[in-house]
Amino acid sequence: MGIIWYNKHSEGVAFICDFLIFENYRKKGYGKQTLLLLDNEAKEKGFNKILLHVFRFNKTAFSLYDSIGYKVVKEDGGSIYMVKDLF
Repeated sequence: MGIIWYNKHSEGVAFICDFLIFENYRKKGYGKQTLLLLDNEAKEKGFNKILLHVFRFNKTAFSLYDSIGYKVVKEDGGSIYMVKDLF
């Protein structure tokens, strides 16, 4: 269905290195489910934030991240950095 790869960015902060839902499975909720499951796993591992990078042109991905609580922390040219606090 896809892949998600994350690692430790800094103390308490995970970084999503790569995230892809294969084309046949897109627009079916798998991306959202995957990210929400990642929230739980990251919390269990002691992370309190998740950071990611998305390209400005990728409006679909940006919209998904925004809809589940990621907030823009930095914009740099064609790049947007977003973070989500895990409660």
